Amino acid sequence: MMKNRLLLLILLTMVSCIHTKYFVFTENELNNINLGKCLINIIPISKIDYQKDSIVFRTCNFLSEKNASGLRKYLNNISDTKSKSSYYLSNSLYYINRCEYKSAMENLQKIDTTDFKPIRELLLIDVTYEINKEIGVLDYKKYLNDYQSLIDKYQDNEQLKKIVAIRIRYLRYNY
Repeated sequence: MMKNRLLLLILLTMVSCIHTKYFVFTENELNNINLGKCLINIIPISKIDYQKDSIVFRTCNFLSEKNASGLRKYLNNISDTKSKSSYYLSNSLYYINRCEYKSAMENLQKIDTTDFKPIRELLLIDVTYEINKEIGVLDYKKYLNDYQSLIDKYQDNEQLKKIVAIRIRYLRYNY
């Protein structure tokens, strides 16, 4: 009986750790990727956002090196209050990387609405989707509409349009 409970606990723990992984790519890195391979979990960081300040730049470097613990230490040591939006974006990318979507949402909501607009809006949709997926309440039409609105709003951002189109295709045909 005790073995069965232990096995059940191990299985539940393993199942709860299965999440969608997201991968952060800068604009330069995205130019070298074939987006036709249905990479639905790409988070695109534009060249402007990437070069805006050192916090996002360093965050992207830590994530590309798969050094989440180094990123956490770096973010914990930041005391520069001028870059609050950059700090919150970096924190949200860290939490998304760790599949901690509620913490990511808290940080995304703290980003000034005038900063990092396209990426912030994309991540808000993605994180809301992941949170609702965890609790089993998904409204696919809402996400399709939200993603389509994002494409319509940022028509000049080709990479964002391609990535969002892949997410739309995934929602439409993989469920």
